[in-house]
Amino acid sequence: MKKKTHIFVMTITVLAICLTACSQKNKKETYGEYGKGSSDILQEEIKIDERADSVYFLGEIVEAFELRGEAVPHHILNYELTDAKLYSSPEEAAIQREQMVNASFYNLPSGDGEIVYKDVAEFSLLVCDINIKNIDAEYLNIAALSLIYMDPDSKETKCITDPCYFSKSISIAEPDNSDYFHYELSKGNSMDAKVAWAVDTDVYDKNNFYLCTSYGGDESVVKYIKLDL
Repeated sequence: MKKKTHIFVMTITVLAICLTACSQKNKKETYGEYGKGSSDILQEEIKIDERADSVYFLGEIVEAFELRGEAVPHHILNYELTDAKLYSSPEEAAIQREQMVNASFYNLPSGDGEIVYKDVAEFSLLVCDINIKNIDAEYLNIAALSLIYMDPDSKETKCITDPCYFSKSISIAEPDNSDYFHYELSKGNSMDAKVAWAVDTDVYDKNNFYLCTSYGGDESVVKYIKLDL
């Protein structure tokens, strides 16, 4: 099947101020601090229209832009989600626990919005395979992509949690390092990466997960990728 190419625009301010989209309203500077106990999870009354042009699907190529100069769109990255699967454990997903963020002390909002503290092994692991091509990006951070859940009734969305694993991290051996979500990729080159999130499938329906770029930003530039697990 011929792949479609889609375009979304990411404002440079969103990329520059966030280590993770889920932590946009958190005033702390490092992911390590956030992962070790902050309850300030971003939750927005943003709704998804599944028929809209802003919703894409696995296998589609998305061209990412940022605004430069006088709000002129500039092509910086290509993303392609090539696979998305749920696993019962890091071992089943072939992920080393020592390379996971806060693997023994992980925070996750329960269904009523409260924060619970459990070992990441108590949750399912959602692993996404993503191909990334650097067109002309200077700032490279996988946190530009967020894991979003859509309530099936209200269609409202919320950011579930930060990633707990990124295979191409520049500090993969030190997962609590504030640089964990940064990566290196020369302009013109591509790479395949795995990104994982801990999710509670007893609370959240697996059919309503999305990846999202610029979550919490101007709705005109926010795009969603339906995971279809």
